[in-house]
Amino acid sequence: MWNQGRQGACLSPTVPPTRNCLRESQVELREHIDNLATEVCRINEDQKVALDLDPYVKKLLNARRRVVLVNNILQNAQERLRRLNHNVAKETARRKAILEASGGYPQQVKRGESLAGQAGAL
Repeated sequence: MWNQGRQGACLSPTVPPTRNCLRESQVELREHIDNLATEVCRINEDQKVALDLDPYVKKLLNARRRVVLVNNILQNAQERLRRLNHNVAKETARRKAILEASGGYPQQVKRGESLAGQAGAL
């Protein structure tokens, strides 16, 4: 799937590992924010001194919301990139088939030969 055409060759080594690492780090960050917010709420309830930690809890929840939003944006972008790559591969295959059917597909030059050498052999 990733090896079709020039675009696929450029994207294949970096996109899948980056996608997985990014997704894992976002999930971990979201879990850490949730745990921290829970811990701050627990500390706030356990404190005998009236310490107002609500603004900090709100900041943590806001940060969590932003992480989720960025994750959704990245997932949508990755899906669009996947569809684009698929469409490029389909179009490349279609054009290659048309060229091969018309006999106009350029032949590959063998190593050590020039185009003139190949033309003479034909």
